[in-house]
Amino acid sequence: METTMQITEEVLKSESSSLVESVNNFTRELPKSDLSELAIRLKTSVNGMTSHLESSFTGTRKIDKIRSWIKLSIALKECRDTLDLISKLKYANTNELMVKVDNFNQMLIARHQDR
Repeated sequence: METTMQITEEVLKSESSSLVESVNNFTRELPKSDLSELAIRLKTSVNGMTSHLESSFTGTRKIDKIRSWIKLSIALKECRDTLDLISKLKYANTNELMVKVDNFNQMLIARHQDR
């Protein structure tokens, strides 16, 4: 994982896009019949993540930036919770994707503490 000094806006944007792409690819691989609701929930959780991240950097008011960080944190938690449920139900192996979510979350925390 990157050190705090290296976690730039560009790195976070790249990681965010990569995470969204990974989640979308994962949901395409899930069985259609049994997991359609979980797949929708998972995709919805990361759907606005990139725009929330962008808003957290470009917002003009501090309160808008804070709201964007909160929305981003909620999206990551919902994504992780859904992945955890899929794993506990033994529908798919979510370990790799959960590590990616956790790493991105740690990068956000480190970046936030830097400010």
